[in-house]
Amino acid sequence: MDEARADEDVREEVNFLIYDYMICMAIYRSTSVIPDSPEQMDLNRPGETIRILKSILPPTETFLADLQIKTQIFEIIQIFTKPKLVAQPEPTLLAEMASRFVLTCNAASMEALGSYATEVAIQLCIYAMYQNSNNSSSDGCIENPVGIPGEQEAEKIPEYITHILPSMGISNEVYLEAIRRTRRVNGNGKGPLLNTVVEIMKLLKPPILTQLEKGKLDGLSHVETEELKRRVGFS
Repeated sequence: MDEARADEDVREEVNFLIYDYMICMAIYRSTSVIPDSPEQMDLNRPGETIRILKSILPPTETFLADLQIKTQIFEIIQIFTKPKLVAQPEPTLLAEMASRFVLTCNAASMEALGSYATEVAIQLCIYAMYQNSNNSSSDGCIENPVGIPGEQEAEKIPEYITHILPSMGISNEVYLEAIRRTRRVNGNGKGPLLNTVVEIMKLLKPPILTQLEKGKLDGLSHVETEELKRRVGFS
């Protein structure tokens, strides 16, 4: 029996399918393991494969909206699940990632997605504020951020964060309340961000390879799905 092979002209599509599948699996695993555990160390291997695939694909900005969001989620999770003693990005870069994530999610025109994206952005900004302070935990989770109640508290927000908050639709008051809420409820070693990521993933389409395996790709008829499976060597 002949082996199923992908058409030569769809090699890039196949790379996209593999990238989509692997990045989803990496995200799900990252949100369900304990930081610095052996399972956490194993996440480095698929992460390296994902980076290689990304390097041979077109620019991320050209990806479909779902895949852009998944890619940014993976990059954010990599920061929050890094092993201890691994260098973290500069705070200004974290703030830029937060702003870009909200912009990407808002472009998908899903109200619930935009709300969750704002929560992720807030947690990124909080982490950016405290990652180099004595109150920032080594696994990316704020254990005991210090704030001064009242109007003086707003003065403690760095300029690089106050500059981007309006573009994300976040007021200083909302941001400061998020800091207080994080201090009250955080204690699981990962923080609220990873829980929010799980909710975002529920709103996104499952990996295309998973849909093909089920025989029906979102937006395509059964016949069209079968043709795509043939083209990419999945049948």
